[in-house]
Amino acid sequence: MSGVVSRFTIAPLDVVKIRLQLQSHTDKSAIRGALRTFATIIRREGIVALWKGNIPASFLYPLYGSVQFATYRRLTQFLKTLPTPPGQHAINFVAGGFAGAAATTTTYPLDLLRTRLAAASSISSSSVSRSSPALFEALRTLHAEHRQHPLRPYFRGLPAALAGIFPYMGLFFFGYEGLRAPLNALLSPQHGAPGWISILGAPDALAGTIAGVASKTAVFPFDTVRKRMQVQGQSTTGTTYPLHTGGVLRTLSEVIARDGVRGLYRGLGIGLIKAAPASAVTVWAYERCLAVMQRMGGS
Repeated sequence: MSGVVSRFTIAPLDVVKIRLQLQSHTDKSAIRGALRTFATIIRREGIVALWKGNIPASFLYPLYGSVQFATYRRLTQFLKTLPTPPGQHAINFVAGGFAGAAATTTTYPLDLLRTRLAAASSISSSSVSRSSPALFEALRTLHAEHRQHPLRPYFRGLPAALAGIFPYMGLFFFGYEGLRAPLNALLSPQHGAPGWISILGAPDALAGTIAGVASKTAVFPFDTVRKRMQVQGQSTTGTTYPLHTGGVLRTLSEVIARDGVRGLYRGLGIGLIKAAPASAVTVWAYERCLAVMQRMGGS
């Protein structure tokens, strides 16, 4: 239930971030800035539009987290049993990267559907039918594409997602595991910190926040490329997004040529506003659940 509530709360941030990422610098109708994008969406489409894509996202995030942490836990245990195990930092990076890749691949169709719904404007008669919900319209469109190219439409942009998620989650767990112990020691009662800080798990949350912000910033261009590839050719508000058929690196170069390097980081600010608390809550919950399982005799 808490996951549903938190997802409902941050959904508007997702919609605004996606809209910003998909805008081109050369588009004269582009909306500049997160707050202005918020206001424009509400004025043109109504406040409900800020929750577009929330239905598939509500399934995406719990499933993603389950696959990610289960894979991470198993991989760290496996890597430690190798005849010549790598160092702990290398284990954290590799296990984190593969865990992110597994979770991304498993949930990718939901992510693509969420992005298309968030990108579509209800004032465009070509993108959302008045007689049927947007979700079913998006599913019909994907099914039609699937009939021409089996399975491919559901995983469009996946290479860009994997190119970004492996270093993102690798850096995240590398940073988190590296910061967690020092922060727990620094914020312990032995160093004069109030006891409730350690009891509530604040050091874990802080480590997750720092790791999440740093890793998100490092790989954000790949997230932008993924979004561009997911909606390419889709018409919204009279705009047809450019087609990108040459793979991740070519799409990256096309975005730079069209919008400059800044185009790769459009929406980063609001993305970090979302990533910081999300990372903190995620690792805090993971550590608390892991502690309970260990006390109950689980591994």
